[in-house]
Amino acid sequence: MRHFILGYLACLATIVAVGIFARAVAQTYLVFPMASYHTERKGYNQINPGLGIERRLDERWSIGAGYYRNSVRKDSLYAGAHYMPWRVGEIRIGTALGVATGYGGLLPMVAPAAVWDGPKLGVAVLVTPPVSGKAMAGVMLRWRLD
Repeated sequence: MRHFILGYLACLATIVAVGIFARAVAQTYLVFPMASYHTERKGYNQINPGLGIERRLDERWSIGAGYYRNSVRKDSLYAGAHYMPWRVGEIRIGTALGVATGYGGLLPMVAPAAVWDGPKLGVAVLVTPPVSGKAMAGVMLRWRLD
């Protein structure tokens, strides 16, 4: 329960920060966690619905927070930032940094990420490095609000 409360507070702080920086850059997104793919397929939930909010602060940084049903069938809150220093055409590439609840404690996360945004709809992909021979890729849809 303590980890869920800490995750909730991290999400709340991120949402407040999104509001503070709301006028810095005009790009706010609703984020819809959708699915994951695990290299070890046994027993994992591959459908991970959720809802989050993300705010781009500038061309490289964004912050966000939200909720999703995780791969071990538990509710997760997440909060974090994306640092996207590289571009390949319209795709921004970088790192997602943050924390998530629902994995037996407050789980720190650092993962390579790629984001493509159209005028209204976008897609984000995160890939966790292999840990104990297991890796995961997650996909989120993004809907631009402004």
